Amino acid sequence: MSFDFMKPGAWRANLAAEDEGGAGGGAGDPPAGGTGGDNPGDGSGGGAARWWEDERFNDDQRGSLTALGLTVDDPLDAVTKLVDMESSAKRKLKAPPDSLIGKPAEGQELAEWKKANAALFGIPEKPEDYKIDRPENWPKEESWDDATEARLREIAHKHGAEPGLVQDVVNIYAEKMLALGVENDTALKAANDEMMAELGRDWGDQLAANLTRAQQAAALVAEQAGLDGTAIAQISGVLTKAAGNANTLRLFAAIGQMMGEDSLAKAGGATGLGMTPAEARAELARLRSPGGEYYEATKPGARAPANFAEIKAKIDRLTKISAG
Repeated sequence: MSFDFMKPGAWRANLAAEDEGGAGGGAGDPPAGGTGGDNPGDGSGGGAARWWEDERFNDDQRGSLTALGLTVDDPLDAVTKLVDMESSAKRKLKAPPDSLIGKPAEGQELAEWKKANAALFGIPEKPEDYKIDRPENWPKEESWDDATEARLREIAHKHGAEPGLVQDVVNIYAEKMLALGVENDTALKAANDEMMAELGRDWGDQLAANLTRAQQAAALVAEQAGLDGTAIAQISGVLTKAAGNANTLRLFAAIGQMMGEDSLAKAGGATGLGMTPAEARAELARLRSPGGEYYEATKPGARAPANFAEIKAKIDRLTKISAG
């Protein structure tokens, strides 16, 4: 017996042909295996097999056909119903079924599931493959925290983060850092303005001179402490109207005043404290001109005086002052 699924009702014709004396029996003989019945497709009296019972279907397939309600008499009705079901599924899923991915397996970490579908989510193979761009408004003079960026890459890859998410996190962090910098600068300026107003009330028109004296005194003390040029420059830089502390400035201004009065002359001499660069240059010119201590000590044939080291230190200090 054969079934032609492409012709509606063909299986019924086949059944009728067999009942009329088809292969293996004469006309009027009852079908093998039973006495026949009014409904040859109900399977109760040894009637012909139904189309879904064909040997080309296994048990699982027959079970699915039954569950889907496709075990109808005409196989073309089943095909029509199946096509409608697929079309409905595509409309609901908005994608062909073979393009869908399954949900994480039981006990599977979400990050591992996302990495298993890395191509879909665009997850790089290695942490260093994440491409991170610095925000366009990041100042060129500002340093970039490469170590933190490397840590972010590691964390992003560990959790299966998409590249777009990582870039957004970087942008938010950078924006916050820039905002904090502006806030700090604003707060520092406000504090400095208040400090300078306070010193201005105390020192009056001597404000600039006392600031210079404080810087020079700090440099001399640092030099006596054996600090190198870089450290001395850093200390002097702190003692400015842009970054100083009022009490620290008062302290070193007082030290400078004492040095200017030779109270601490043994600490290396105080000549030049409170001088402006122009005054320092004038003093250097005097010392290096005929009759000046440095000129007389270094002219050809002259013997170096006993205090030559002090004269040389004085020249060095004035040179620094003259350079601002």
